[in-house]
Amino acid sequence: MTTPNPEPKSKMSFHLETSRLDTHFSLSCCKSAEIQFDTDMHGNPNAFNPAELLLLLFLFPTY
Repeated sequence: MTTPNPEPKSKMSFHLETSRLDTHFSLSCCKSAEIQFDTDMHGNPNAFNPAELLLLLFLFPTY
């Protein structure tokens, strides 16, 4: 009978760094990829809401 490993190995790991640029934006980096986020506490009227993001997944699926 084998004993299960109490600390299973993770299948993937990522190193992600995020920093706040100013009161409006943050920047996240992983390897050579960068993405800028609008993190203004007052919101952004041009930002997608969750329903719009879900709709985009169906309209433009990635394979």
